[in-house]
Amino acid sequence: KEGSVTAYYFTRQYQNLGLTDAKPKASSLTIRKREGTLNGKKLPGVKFKLEYSLDASDNYQPVLYYVNDKNEYVFVDPKDRDKLESEGKTILTKGEAMTDENGQFRFTGLPAADYRLTEVEALEGCLMSRG
Repeated sequence: KEGSVTAYYFTRQYQNLGLTDAKPKASSLTIRKREGTLNGKKLPGVKFKLEYSLDASDNYQPVLYYVNDKNEYVFVDPKDRDKLESEGKTILTKGEAMTDENGQFRFTGLPAADYRLTEVEALEGCLMSRG
């Protein structure tokens, strides 16, 4: 099977309602990888990279995260990294996530930002063309 490497760009925004001391609610992102169609075969073991930019530029950096007890990837703000590590959390820094046995993964706690999601490793037997 031949596929192509595609980067998906999306923006997570929040609306300022004029409330004071209002912190925007974080979002989550669930990726489901299937063969062909939404109802196609679930594809476990596909690796993706999630990157973000807070300043609406092309200066994307990998998402920092830790894995919680629900096997979700939880976003880590770089300024909170030391505190979370001191609490025993292992912070992963490459922004890479792999689909599970159901062909999916989930990031939680994503702040308002521009994001880029790229498939970086195909399943064995699948080809990825770089175009």
